[in-house]
Amino acid sequence: MKRAWLFWWVVTIGLAAYVMAGLVASHTNQIEIKLEPGTRVEVTPLRLTEDRLRMSLVFRGDHRQRPELGDYVHGEWYRTRLVQFLQPGSAVRIAASAPENGPVVYEAMPKAGWGANDVVRNLTSNLSVRPGVWRWPDPPDTPQFVLRPGFTTVTIEVVSVEPPLVGESVQLHIHPPLGFKACMPGVCWLWWSFFWLVGALVQVLWATGILAITWNKARREKLGSHRRRPGSVS
Repeated sequence: MKRAWLFWWVVTIGLAAYVMAGLVASHTNQIEIKLEPGTRVEVTPLRLTEDRLRMSLVFRGDHRQRPELGDYVHGEWYRTRLVQFLQPGSAVRIAASAPENGPVVYEAMPKAGWGANDVVRNLTSNLSVRPGVWRWPDPPDTPQFVLRPGFTTVTIEVVSVEPPLVGESVQLHIHPPLGFKACMPGVCWLWWSFFWLVGALVQVLWATGILAITWNKARREKLGSHRRRPGSVS
């Protein structure tokens, strides 16, 4: 059974490495930031392959009581190639920079989602052409902040904030390249890591089967040795 156990260990180690890579690729970095011009924070995301920086701001409160966060209702962008929001919300601009990457400015779009006590505004580097109006889809010349493989220390600085959001503390989320509903090309092969529990169960059942076979084999050998034992001489 040594060969069976060796094979089991090889598969188990490979599965563990696969799941760990999936955890890294699906990890969301979260930091607290105060929406006040000049405020700076640093965050160090880890990437397995090259990725672009995707961020959102998470505000606290009931979205129905926060009109300053905007409303994601717009006109017919497919005709004008411009998406215009009737209620864009208070403007927020944030710059991301790193030693090897010049500053890229991001702007908060109207709220894109909400929960029981939080509201999400996505950040885009496709800056508005005028208040509440963005080019859509993103034009080819839209600047991108590139995250290289490995750790990248990103400095986040608040550039400008409109009232009444000035001074409010929010969470900044840096989105991972791997998610349950979508993934970036370089890490899509890790999508099955979300089902790590199934793989762990298979490994447990496999190990149980090897143990059962080993125990039965040892039991048969023991019974066989008893049967071959010579009887006592009178």
